[in-house]
Amino acid sequence: MISQKKMIPVWFFVGILLTIYGLVVFISGIYWFVRPINIVAGYLHAGIWWGILMTIFGLFFIIKNVPKKVE
Repeated sequence: MISQKKMIPVWFFVGILLTIYGLVVFISGIYWFVRPINIVAGYLHAGIWWGILMTIFGLFFIIKNVPKKVE
């Protein structure tokens, strides 16, 4: 029998990168929440929200495109 190799979708790797970047942005947003600096609209805490959003989208891409085992 010829074994078929299934390619891993690029969206799986995009999900991994989005999750990692989202966690980095979230952690840095938490750091600046604890040690605030004076920036315009700093009260919105954009780093925290974007970090959460990127992490959720990254996990969605990972779950949706996880490589399946081919028998």
